[in-house]
Amino acid sequence: MECKFLLDDFHVFAVDTIGHPGKSAEVCLSPNNYDYGIWVSDIITALGYDKMLCFGGSFGGGILSKTMCVSPEKIEKAVLLVPAGIKNAPAYKLLNMLFPMIMYWITKKETWLLKCILPMAISEKNIASDTYETAKCSIDHVKIKAGMPSDVNPEDMKNYKASTLVMAAEKDCLFPADLVLPQAKKIIADCTVYLITERGHMHYLTEAEKRMIVDFLHDN
Repeated sequence: MECKFLLDDFHVFAVDTIGHPGKSAEVCLSPNNYDYGIWVSDIITALGYDKMLCFGGSFGGGILSKTMCVSPEKIEKAVLLVPAGIKNAPAYKLLNMLFPMIMYWITKKETWLLKCILPMAISEKNIASDTYETAKCSIDHVKIKAGMPSDVNPEDMKNYKASTLVMAAEKDCLFPADLVLPQAKKIIADCTVYLITERGHMHYLTEAEKRMIVDFLHDN
């Protein structure tokens, strides 16, 4: 997820997601309840903050959505970029990624790996080299567990009042804008939505879009 641009304006804590590839504990939390939200709440407390500006993309957006439900008071403002947890696409929409992944496991031919990633990227130019290598290493060496953070219950979002920017991509096969943005406006009290046009789940933000995020987080 492209977020290096935030480093110029903010002190960033980039937390290793528990149970995911990295140096965190190998304890997997359920994506179907609010365990991830409780985990983030504990992190904010452990860092010594009462509340924080929060940024979450994709799976991380789903984690942040869960946090909005369990500890709304700990989020000062939030940006959700192509997020899980608001309105995920039906599972059958992802079947076109499953067959190439199986073929890659069998053959180890990278043409199949590319075909697995392309539904998310739309075009090869949107697949950054580090993203490709991360995907390859994960598929090659990590036990893949299916399941993104499930959609939050709108009733559980009622106490969340922080100003939130939700950005979703027009051609996202995982969390399509035509599902995510209307639902976000419906369940988040103070919500600004933005359509990332002509792009999929993997994409590059324009300089204007990066500036919009920074300005949103700075704006009082």
